[in-house]
Amino acid sequence: MATRLPTEASDLVRELAEERDWSYSETLAALVAIGLDHTSELAPSNRPEELPLTKAS
Repeated sequence: MATRLPTEASDLVRELAEERDWSYSETLAALVAIGLDHTSELAPSNRPEELPLTKAS
C-alpha cells in the first residue's frame, strides 16, 4: 500500500517513529491498526482532501 500524507501528518509520524526507535512503516502500521478500531468515526464529512501529485512514479 502507498499513500500520501500532508506534511504535518508526515512530520508527526516521523517524530513518533523516532521516539519509539521504530521504522516509519512500523509506526504507520500501528497507527492504522488503532484507527481500524475507530472506523465508526469515519464519515463523508471527515474525508481528507486529496493531495496533489507532485512526482511521477
